[in-house]
Amino acid sequence: MERPAHEQESLARSYRQALRTDPATGRAVRNFCFVAGLIIALFIPIELFVFPDHFAFYLTLRLSVNLALAYVYFFTSHSHPIEGAQAMQLAIGFMIVAMISSGGAGITSEYASGLTFIFCAFPILAPLSVAQISASILPTLIAFMVFPQL
Repeated sequence: MERPAHEQESLARSYRQALRTDPATGRAVRNFCFVAGLIIALFIPIELFVFPDHFAFYLTLRLSVNLALAYVYFFTSHSHPIEGAQAMQLAIGFMIVAMISSGGAGITSEYASGLTFIFCAFPILAPLSVAQISASILPTLIAFMVFPQL
């Protein structure tokens, strides 16, 4: 038996509100910060050898994003976990777009596959709805389509 539309909307709204206040949501966002920060940091020594021409720029990007992740981990994940997760997704996505664009190779860049990876990883790591994840991914995708052409 199917529920009436107004009841389904009310249940969905209640569920989304519960996600915002559930301590597990903040924990999931902190786990996301930790995993993403670790992956970002692990690539630093690799880039020193693989991309020495771009190392200073890549290091600046990675350290900046890790600072943002630390802020979300320690502050935002407790009070606004959903917004913190979206901010993380945007920061990581724009970091990768900047890395792809810096070499001028566009889709053939060594980092282009990283963009695909994060698009697949975000829904798994972040406790967000489809609409919230889409709102975080869409600006990154648009930037990817525009910036390599500049």
